Amino acid sequence: MKLSKKSALFLIVIIISIILLAGCGLKSSDADIGKIVHILGVLNDNIMRSLSGQKVIDNNVDKIWVAPIGDGDPYNMPYGMKYAELIDINADGSFSVSVDTGISENWVLLLIDSTQSDKKDQVVGYVTMGTGDDNLLKLPVSEASGDEINLGAMDTQADSDEIKSSNSEEENADQFTLTVDQLKKIAQTDDMLKFIKNLYINYDKANDIWYTVLPEFTFRDSLDMIENRWANPGDIVNNPYFTSLGSMLFKTNDPAFTGMDLSVYSNNADIPITLTPPDTVQMENFDDSSQTTTYDNTTPIYLDGNSDPTIEYGTFRFMLAYFSVHINGNPGFPPGFWALNKDGTPYAYYDINSTYSEDANGYPKIFVPVLKANVDDNNIITSINIKWYVYDPTSDPPYTEITGDDPVLQSSILHTENNAITITIWSSDENVDDEYIRSIVPEDTVVTPTGEWNYNWQTPDQNSISGITIGIINNGMSYSFSWINRSRLGS
Repeated sequence: MKLSKKSALFLIVIIISIILLAGCGLKSSDADIGKIVHILGVLNDNIMRSLSGQKVIDNNVDKIWVAPIGDGDPYNMPYGMKYAELIDINADGSFSVSVDTGISENWVLLLIDSTQSDKKDQVVGYVTMGTGDDNLLKLPVSEASGDEINLGAMDTQADSDEIKSSNSEEENADQFTLTVDQLKKIAQTDDMLKFIKNLYINYDKANDIWYTVLPEFTFRDSLDMIENRWANPGDIVNNPYFTSLGSMLFKTNDPAFTGMDLSVYSNNADIPITLTPPDTVQMENFDDSSQTTTYDNTTPIYLDGNSDPTIEYGTFRFMLAYFSVHINGNPGFPPGFWALNKDGTPYAYYDINSTYSEDANGYPKIFVPVLKANVDDNNIITSINIKWYVYDPTSDPPYTEITGDDPVLQSSILHTENNAITITIWSSDENVDDEYIRSIVPEDTVVTPTGEWNYNWQTPDQNSISGITIGIINNGMSYSFSWINRSRLGS
């Protein structure tokens, strides 16, 4: 399928819109003091010896890193890393840490082997609470029913990088104001927060220097599927037009980058910044997704005309805009770390695999919005309805519609009063209509386009629709769901 550069640019519009509108969910002032919650637990001996077959660590799991994640927006999360703590595990395997809901309402705990000299090797696993088939990685401490969350004895799991509380579901739920079912919804969609390991690896607390990456995962289906009917959540995330990765946005406050004079470079490719994959990959080209370029650890990726390198507000950022990463012709990411280089020297490392989670059948473990475009007899869009689904392995396809006033949906998708979900209607000549959703009514979310849009793509008019896209940030990642006119884009 060939995708024009004009059409592709609208996917980047979604990313920028989300970033500008998303609130960070982390308190900006040290004076913000909330409830102090104590998190307790005990690691069993087998955890101290090894975890998930990755390596025998011989009693070297010696610390736990406790990090605030706010509302899960990775673009803003680095600003809260100064509140993260590295605590010791006692000789008997017990640990205790106090967190402040005034700093962050949600926290994540990582198992650390601090004896490893390379920080990439120090992250051994994740501390979770059991909630049925999925484990709760994100601890919603602001919903603690008391001032203590007791994880109890922690157990390893086969073929997993997670340890989990041996408490029952009910015992875990009793420690929160949320129900077992609500905790399960959080657990079923929070695996992407494992990307927090990248912040641990790339954060220099002594100098408050950080590096972060915001991947955008893109899903596509045909406009025909939403014309006066509801889309199927399984179709939009698992079909031939699915794209695993739309772009990656990198950002840092390191003076080595923010002090650069970008004006001395005649084009972006001359800027001495590259990205090196851990193994051979093929990446679809920005201007024509039917063409791929091969990169490996000796052939790095350079900035290009779409990278938009920018220095402002004390940060340096740039974008790599591609439509998919392939290994041997199949979508996916190679295991290992991608290196961010300047003048040939690595400055940061990213495990991109940790940013995406799917089940054995290839369905992503995420919230999925589906649309219905209401089109009148004159082919004009009168309104767009939205339903919300959450990953549920007991359903087929594995998504269950969310009904009623669901606090998990509200807290997961709409984070703050400044946040919004963006719906973009667009045409191939770059005419755009952005509509913003600032509150979710699961059974009756509706938007009315500001302009008049013709659903018949064959009409030679600037308002002839090419696609409708809804973009969200959820649990650490950015997603866009697009229903496009396949005939216009080619096949």
